[in-house]
Amino acid sequence: MERNDFTIFHEPFSVLYYVHEAKGSAKFEAEVENYASNYDEIKAQILAAAEQGPVFFKDMAYHPFEHIMKDEDFMRRLTNTFIIRDVADTINSHYAMNPELTQEEVGYQRQLDLFKKLQQVQHKTPILVDSEDLTRCPDGIIEAYCQEVGIIHVPEALAWEPGQPEAWKSWESWHKDASESKGIIARKNTYAVTVATDAKLRAMHDVELPFYNELRKFRISTSRASSPSSP
Repeated sequence: MERNDFTIFHEPFSVLYYVHEAKGSAKFEAEVENYASNYDEIKAQILAAAEQGPVFFKDMAYHPFEHIMKDEDFMRRLTNTFIIRDVADTINSHYAMNPELTQEEVGYQRQLDLFKKLQQVQHKTPILVDSEDLTRCPDGIIEAYCQEVGIIHVPEALAWEPGQPEAWKSWESWHKDASESKGIIARKNTYAVTVATDAKLRAMHDVELPFYNELRKFRISTSRASSPSSP
């Protein structure tokens, strides 16, 4: 968000999934009237912004999954990035915020299904970032990522002032750590209920782990960042 050369949409399809289609279990936190109400309207907003300049939007694969899997024209217009996180860490942190967590909201099966669909439609492999690599070597991974997508690497964009951007208001309580941060760092939080202590969460973990492992094979590394950074 510090780059200032992209229009940013933060989880634009979450209102579709959680409110208008009444799926999942997390609670949308913003005024619904301020958001588009269906897939086509949300997509149109993104495409309209793209007519004016570069757009970046971040979302969960399961939010628009049923729609986007049938929308190959839209797929072909996108430069896709997938980001993954250790499955246990994902489940533990989500459950702490939302004890009604569903299997679909864990997310890795939907990610892998969409990843494979994009390979088929675009005839290339989407870019994939492992969050563990990113927090261990932010500048190196972001440099490699920028090289992959063909944009200038801006190292100073990896530092920011703490605060809650307006774009995060729909999920404000979920971004407490990020809003208090000044950069990309590794965090190790502790939780009362975890995959290690709860049978239900362990079962969720065991279902999703093979999908995560398959996706992880495609992660980028700092070794792919060979060109010099921007001045």
